[in-house]
Amino acid sequence: MSSGGPWVAFDLDGTLTRSETLAHFLYHALGTRQASLLLLRSLPDLLAYGLHRQSNAETKERVLARCLGGRSYASVQAEGQHFAAQGMTPLLLPGVWQRFLAHRERGDRLVLVTATLGVYARPWALSVGFAQVIATELARDGEDRVTGKLAGANCFGPEKARRLREELGIEQLDYAYGNSRGDREMLQMARHPVCICKGNAFGRALPPLD
Repeated sequence: MSSGGPWVAFDLDGTLTRSETLAHFLYHALGTRQASLLLLRSLPDLLAYGLHRQSNAETKERVLARCLGGRSYASVQAEGQHFAAQGMTPLLLPGVWQRFLAHRERGDRLVLVTATLGVYARPWALSVGFAQVIATELARDGEDRVTGKLAGANCFGPEKARRLREELGIEQLDYAYGNSRGDREMLQMARHPVCICKGNAFGRALPPLD
């Protein structure tokens, strides 16, 4: 991969993958029975978010506190690395994955910008050829245990564009791929913004690379 090519940004959930990855990670880390129970208890929070009565960050923190709060960060990180190696490939959307490979082949600099957790998004992304990863991170207490809070801001919406500018010094992307309102500001930074709707995610051709 060339270090001097143009920057191309990909969202993860619903863009490179067919669904949200966090629930899959929680099932992997906690087991089916425990994850199902804890996610069932999280339904009121998920409903509140769906009705725009609770923010993305607040909902995420409530779910993470319920599911991962009190666990050692090392154990969660280890589960993240295992999920990155074993659980991500079945979730990928073939058409968008092929576009990623095309960008990688031509030497573009690739950055994953995702609101999901860095404990699994980062090792997966670096293993497949992303040059940089910007993700949501877990806060830890003095005993290195996960609190359920986020370390820094939730990487969603305007935060994606802010972190691209602050961490990588990027003012313009060549291409950006997203699928939701959480990607709007990142897409606005791109010469070629590509929205992955159900049509092009599940078979319709993406616009050709220039």
